[in-house]
Amino acid sequence: MKKLLIDILLSPVGFIVIGIIACVTLGKSMYEQEDSFLWIIAGVIITVIGIIRLVVFFMGNSSDNTEKTSVNEPVDLNGYNNRGKFYLEKRNYDLAITDFTKVIDMDVNYVPAYVSRGFAYESNGKIDLAKADYRKALSIDPNYTLAKDYLEKLN
Repeated sequence: MKKLLIDILLSPVGFIVIGIIACVTLGKSMYEQEDSFLWIIAGVIITVIGIIRLVVFFMGNSSDNTEKTSVNEPVDLNGYNNRGKFYLEKRNYDLAITDFTKVIDMDVNYVPAYVSRGFAYESNGKIDLAKADYRKALSIDPNYTLAKDYLEKLN
């Protein structure tokens, strides 16, 4: 019970409660004395520390969840392709390239993976590799418009 009480008091909410108590109760009861102002300042500082700790706690938890969601390991071609698109949107081109390469390893004729990987290469400044992927996509499907457009833009 004693440990629980200590944990509660040292938690962000505990800091806020202690700060408010220090401001209101001690500051009010000592209002007539010289150091009442110091109690109010101390209470405000403790409250602010509690609020900051609470915000940091919630921010830390939300970023942990985001990372866990974004790193789930795909099990098939569509999973890697979708995650590669996600990485493209986040401008994490190296991870996108890795995932699109896995898609190509699973199906060497999957044209969208070549085009997407080419776009990631292009965004990373690796123009020769981008051109090679666009050409490979066109060798599989000569009518794939997006690959034609990207290749023309680079030439």
